[in-house]
This record gives sequence, structure tokens and C-alpha cells, in this order.
Amino acid sequence: MTPGLSLYWDGYGLSAAASGVYVHARNIATGLNLLGAPPAVIGPKGSSALFSDLVVSELLGPASLTSLAKLKPVWPQLVGQRVARMSIGRPYVLHGLSNFNLPTLGKDRFRRHVLTVHDLIPFLATDGVSRALRLQLAWLMPRALRRADLVVCVSQWTRRTLLERYPFVADRCHVIPNGIDNLSTPRGAWRATGADTIEVLYVARFEPYKQHALLLEVVRSSSLPLRLTLVTDVTGIRTCQKLAPDLIQSGRLHFKSNLTQAQIADVHASSDIYLSPSLYEGFCLPAASSLVAGKPVVYLAGSGIDEVVGASVGVPIPRGSDLAAWDEAIVKGLALAQGPDYEVRLTQHLASMVTWSDAAKRLLSLYHCLV
Repeated sequence: MTPGLSLYWDGYGLSAAASGVYVHARNIATGLNLLGAPPAVIGPKGSSALFSDLVVSELLGPASLTSLAKLKPVWPQLVGQRVARMSIGRPYVLHGLSNFNLPTLGKDRFRRHVLTVHDLIPFLATDGVSRALRLQLAWLMPRALRRADLVVCVSQWTRRTLLERYPFVADRCHVIPNGIDNLSTPRGAWRATGADTIEVLYVARFEPYKQHALLLEVVRSSSLPLRLTLVTDVTGIRTCQKLAPDLIQSGRLHFKSNLTQAQIADVHASSDIYLSPSLYEGFCLPAASSLVAGKPVVYLAGSGIDEVVGASVGVPIPRGSDLAAWDEAIVKGLALAQGPDYEVRLTQHLASMVTWSDAAKRLLSLYHCLV
């Protein structure tokens, strides 16, 4: 940590390299490191390997206590205790990056709190979230928000939905969007594959609100030669295998899983178009990655993805649209990408977006306001 700032991150949720929270944290940590303000991470077992460039303190203990420590109400309290022992008797910042994870029991006069909220999807997509999770978050989140000195949201949509439910946090709530890599032009361009196939990509773990089933119907009903690559988890693969054996057998659907970030970049580069049928997205990192790869995005409008894409480089689809609307949007998206001014428009769009370096600088400025 820099001599001017004692900074600690709660590593809850940061030990799964495929998660959006980890990608967010990993890129911000790299930016802070370059600024001379690396955070110390208090994380679960395995955190050290994923943050090898940082000081990491893993919360280890007797095996009998491991499950208890991972409980959402318990973990932040253990982190708070650990950080209090590690601090040196002066103000320091403890940042929880997973929506709720700040210690709410006890007080430490030296500690300042920052909380990042990615989305409130567990409260919005109630059919796809267990009742136990909703109850836990309904109890934890308002307490964490009250404890936070500053709250960071990753999109204006996230901020808006947060304030609709918890208006008392408005004067402490800031938007710092997820970033993209520093670049002046997109890394690729639309790849004409000929008349045989149109390579479609969707990257999403399985959750009902992600609407994998809708995308399978889009492919099944389309008159276009679509071939879908679905990057998902084990649950997503098993569910889609049951829903679409015909698409698998015909070669119109195949799966990828457990990819590194470099491999994910490769699948974006080898696609023709990205489709996002998800009902809710706090920011939508995969859509941003497809734009960086030079690909158009067709997406269901109405959440944080609107701020990432937009009509200049993608095609929004209103909620409730039928399957024919998806076919029309795909045709429009491909035509958009083949237009003579697409690369210029895409370059301008990417230049308007926040980079990870920008996001790290903005966050560091907020930290310094507290100490």
C-alpha cells in the first residue's frame, strides 16, 4: 500500500476467475497498482493466486469453521476483525466490492467504508433467486449501505434502481462505470464468414433472467444461418442440452466453459455478432468485450447494457418483442457492421467509454476524500 493511503479490499466473491465481480476487481486492482495505491486483499482460500501482485491475507481456519465463515452475514465481520488487527492506528479504507459485504457489527473509529454495488438483480428477478438469498440480502444490504461512507455503482441504471429502493444513500452514491482496455481503435473488424454461417455469441452463467431459453428459440426459429457459441457454466450447459438437442445435433449450438480471459477474447474475435437476451445487466462486460473486438451487439434494452452499447454500434430490442424482431435486429446489426462508417463510429464510441485506468483514478480520488 502507498504510504499516503491504507487500503483494504474485502475479497468476498473475488476467488472465482470467471465471475464479473472478479474481472471488475482484477482490472481496478491493476490500475490502482500502477497508480502506486495497491489494495491489500482479505480473501478466501485461493485469492493469493488470483492477486499475486498484491498483498493478500487469506482467511483460513479449522475446517469445521470454513462453511460458517463463508456465510454472507458472517464473512464481513471476520474481515473487519482481521483488518482492525492489521491496521496501524490511523484512518484506513475498507472496500467491499460485492454489493453487501461491509462489517455492520461493532465500530472502528479509524475505519472508512466504501461499498460497490453492481446491481440489485436478486430483488428484481425474484423468480430466479432463492427466497433465502433474497431474505439475506434484504437484511444485509440496507445495513451495509448505512455503514458505507461512499457507495460506488457501476452504471446509472444500477444507481437508479438502488435509489428507488434505498433513497437515503443518494448523497453518498457515485457512478464509476466498469472500464475497457486502453485502445484507440477496435482490435478487430466484422468478419465475413460467407453464406454458410453467421457466428453468434452469448457469454453468461445460467440464471433464469439471463434467458438462455429465449436465445435458443431465436436460433431455432431463425431463417438465417445462425450458429450459436454459448459460453456458460455447467448448469447452463446441462439446461441447454435438455432444451435444444436438435440444435446440438444440427451443429447450430455448441458450448464453451471455464475459459481464461484470453480465450474469451478469442471467442469474441471469432464471432460475427453478439446477442444479449438478458433481462437485467448491471453493466454487461461481455457486450463491451465484443465491441472492443469490433463486433456489433443486438441486445434486450432496459438495463445497464443501454449505457454500454447504444444504437450507433448495436441494435436495441424492446422488451416483449417477438422472435421475428430478433431476426430483423440481427440482419440490421450485420448490415450496420458492414457499413462504410462502422469502424469510425465504433472507434468514436469506444473513445467515449471509461477505461479501466480512468475507473481506477476515479476510485482512488474517492478513497483520498475519506482519509
